[in-house]
Amino acid sequence: MTHQPLTFLFTDLVDHTPLWEQSPTRCAWQELGQRAAVAHELECFAFIAGASGQNERSAKLFGAAEALRELIGSPMTPLERREYDQAVSNLRTQMGEAALAKAWAEGRALTMEQAIEYALEKTDAPPRA
Repeated sequence: MTHQPLTFLFTDLVDHTPLWEQSPTRCAWQELGQRAAVAHELECFAFIAGASGQNERSAKLFGAAEALRELIGSPMTPLERREYDQAVSNLRTQMGEAALAKAWAEGRALTMEQAIEYALEKTDAPPRA
């Protein structure tokens, strides 16, 4: 089986994000106290934001997910880490170090509840090429 990078999959999901937002189970992980799953979902939204050209939003969500993972002691799997490192490298190239660090710090400062609310906010994504 060939591994397809997650970034390609998330690019395809950009147009389907509203379906997930309408799901009654969208905050079930939070309600069940599954904070590791919440961190993973925040990362998924960060990938989607990055794939749709919302770099600052992506960086904030990655920052929030990182802070939550550190708080609960839940590291990424090696596959998650590889995809994450590539996405962060792309953000660094596109945003520059200072802008990335600023957005990242803003994301890290969010509570889990604030991060979920931010992830679910409606945005006007720039058109994809």
